[in-house]
Amino acid sequence: MAPLPFARARRFGAGVAALAAVAAVTVSACGSSGSSAAAGGQAPAAAADAQLAQLRLAEGFDSVNATFDGQAAVALVPVDGDEVWYFGSPATDPTDPTATPTPAGTADPDGETIDFLSWSTMKPPLAIAALRDNGDAVSDLVDSAIRWSDNDATWQLWLSLGDRDTWVDKYDRVLRDAGDRRTKMRTDGFDDDDRSYGLSDWRLDDQALFAAGLPCLAEDDEAAATVYELMGEIDEDQSWGLGLIDGAHFKGGWGPGADQYLVRQFGVIETARGATAVAVAAAPTDNDHDTGTAMLDRIAGWLVTESDRLPAGRC
Repeated sequence: MAPLPFARARRFGAGVAALAAVAAVTVSACGSSGSSAAAGGQAPAAAADAQLAQLRLAEGFDSVNATFDGQAAVALVPVDGDEVWYFGSPATDPTDPTATPTPAGTADPDGETIDFLSWSTMKPPLAIAALRDNGDAVSDLVDSAIRWSDNDATWQLWLSLGDRDTWVDKYDRVLRDAGDRRTKMRTDGFDDDDRSYGLSDWRLDDQALFAAGLPCLAEDDEAAATVYELMGEIDEDQSWGLGLIDGAHFKGGWGPGADQYLVRQFGVIETARGATAVAVAAAPTDNDHDTGTAMLDRIAGWLVTESDRLPAGRC
């Protein structure tokens, strides 16, 4: 399917679910259309459908990616699932099989790569950690950090976690609780004068796994529930990309790396068959923020038109 035309100032229709046809694959209450037969208990026909859907998505994303002057990638995981569908440019170290997922499309794994710095996408797990420690005392700071991506409020949330030596442990615990089993917050140079936490790496596959577990964590964790709700209330000025999809819960981040400007988001979108966790990033050749957000806008349109093929699940 061709992606929707660029639509910077509006949301795509009445939401993904309203636009997508119901797929033939039946999804159980906690199941996933993206799991393999062995991992997800799918019948052979359903597994074959999932493989075909992944192939079609790979072809479609390659077509969208080819229209960009820059690099882009996306990782998809069914909510409450653990299988990642990854398309686009690989991570920075394509020679290390433990450091980068294998693109499912035709992207050259030896070609240009993306440096996946976390930037402000690290704020939801931080906000959850701070709320767990401090409750309502930091609710206003959390609101500012998530809805408006306020950096000063974010720094105060770090300080609220107490002893500096425990900050990273508390942050990483939230990642583990939601399903990211690998990412660790950067600690070098992390002190009162160096707010370099946004320079920690957060690979798209790991971030999508975190997003896939976040709605389920929110069912039993009040702090996670508060943050997940705020991710559905992002300020309009930052509602590009996934923010153009009605009902999306998401958070964005952006900034200059060593060699490229990165614009990225992660979140959860609804389909007619369940919910899909998405982590997406764009590194425009011109290093311009607006170019990066326009790239994510177009990828969001592609997600909508392909919503009947996305891996979807429920908690």
